Amino acid sequence: MSSPGINNTPALTEKSQNDIPAVRRAKITDLVKRQGIVRVDELGDLFGVSVITIRRDLDLLEKKGLVERTHGGALITDHFSSEAAYFDKRHANIAIKQAIGEKAVALVDEGDTLLINSGTTTAEVIKAIQFKKNVRVVTNNVAATRDLHPETSLDVIFTGGAYRSNTCCVVGEFAELVLVNVNASKAILGVDGLSFKNGLTSPNYQEALISRKMIQCTQGPVIIVADHSKIGKIAHFSIAPLDRIAMVITDTGVAENVLREFENLGITLHLVDVKS
Repeated sequence: MSSPGINNTPALTEKSQNDIPAVRRAKITDLVKRQGIVRVDELGDLFGVSVITIRRDLDLLEKKGLVERTHGGALITDHFSSEAAYFDKRHANIAIKQAIGEKAVALVDEGDTLLINSGTTTAEVIKAIQFKKNVRVVTNNVAATRDLHPETSLDVIFTGGAYRSNTCCVVGEFAELVLVNVNASKAILGVDGLSFKNGLTSPNYQEALISRKMIQCTQGPVIIVADHSKIGKIAHFSIAPLDRIAMVITDTGVAENVLREFENLGITLHLVDVKS
């Protein structure tokens, strides 16, 4: 017989808690927020449920906008609206950005006309390729000129336009009028956000328009240069879906199942390995 005032309901074990879908999904959400990425098989082992159950959980969390599904797992969905100033982010991950710039050199051929947009990573690309022969760069990246050698081999054309001091670039109708008269052989673009579901994004609509126009004016491959921290991020303004790009140059901080996702989309990856 139960004693008065005493709750004899047995406490839920951790396993029984994990069998409750809402509890399990909350734990999965917390885990992906902390780790940035999770794998289906690892979650199944952790929670003691089938991979089918985990896939169902991840599908539901994706519908709620909490994660983004990848091949064999999920990424954190990181929506952001703030825009970091150029000189605040210039030295962030600088070794990776420089390595990405050096990797881009091999993808630039003699006779290329390149469209290159704003950003600190693309500035490193321009710096790295500045002694390539017979290469023309059309860009809105004003800040990139500060690192050009006086005897650079590049033929650099600036688009003109309205100057944005926060990101040291030019945008607007003047810039677009120049771009529509260019048939580039390649585009090398930096992005603030790269998502398998939402594509390439930017926190500024004017810069998104310029990057989109550069893609439209490119006859050959579109190459994205971005360190691994940009993957899974989503800004407010769309540039293009991922099926518009041919290659991504990034670093080895990208998780294995994310690499497979790029491969499944037919996107060629060029990885740089920067030792800390």
